[in-house]
Amino acid sequence: MATNFPTSVDSFTNPTAVDTLDSPPHDQQHADANDAIEAIETALLDGAPLHIDAANERVGIGTDTPLTNLDINGNSPSLVFTSPSDTNRYRIDANMTDAADYGMSLGYWDGAAYQRTLTVDATGKVGINDTAPSYTLDVTGTINATGDLRIGGTAIGAWTSYTPTLYFSSVGNGTIAGRYMRINDLIVVEISFTLGSTSTIATGHRYSLPVSPADSTTGWFHAQSVFYDASAGKDYIGSAVANDAGGNIRPVVFEVSATYVDDAENMSVNTPFTWATGDFTMTKAIYAV
Repeated sequence: MATNFPTSVDSFTNPTAVDTLDSPPHDQQHADANDAIEAIETALLDGAPLHIDAANERVGIGTDTPLTNLDINGNSPSLVFTSPSDTNRYRIDANMTDAADYGMSLGYWDGAAYQRTLTVDATGKVGINDTAPSYTLDVTGTINATGDLRIGGTAIGAWTSYTPTLYFSSVGNGTIAGRYMRINDLIVVEISFTLGSTSTIATGHRYSLPVSPADSTTGWFHAQSVFYDASAGKDYIGSAVANDAGGNIRPVVFEVSATYVDDAENMSVNTPFTWATGDFTMTKAIYAV
């Protein structure tokens, strides 16, 4: 570190064997002590590269006008933390040389080289084990989370409950429930409807979806329904198709007494049984959003 002791430090009164608390006088001793302290502060702290702004309680490294509690000034300033054994070092770097490449990084010394583990570039992109992140968060390695990973506020891989709107038919005193799970750009949805004594199944029976599909015509696959006749204790197989881009789905009974029918609108007609209390329908689909 550069020093700049003033020449006046050589003129301070040197103590002698005959000096006492009263000789030199107290005021002279205090003056000499204060001058010495100020000289040391000037030489070691107020000279390059360290400066203390006592008035504002700030420290500057490479600047005599620190803007914050600790202000490190330079083209590519670094902050290094080293263990007493000098075997473990952690370092924070700020790249300030090129406006197009402003950013900062956090890394460690592996015994042979400095490894950058966390990078924040000029655009706010964060890289973990990636020194040139291409996305808001770019991770090279395995990610583990104890909480939810969400897209647009919806948790990925976790079921979210919702209450479907029933069109044309009537829930009455029956029960209707839905839940869905988002996996990237896919939605898995399940809808159940159990009829009560005042429930009805009408032509054009449809349910609302939790998230509108990207394409109501080609965006559907693996959609099916199961219909349960409580009085007969028998299941019937069906399918489910998109109704429109607004986000409706309609269950279709396509097996009637071992005969397949193609009448998507008339679930109330093309069934091998009469809808009654306790009858149940479950629809499940996967679609793109």
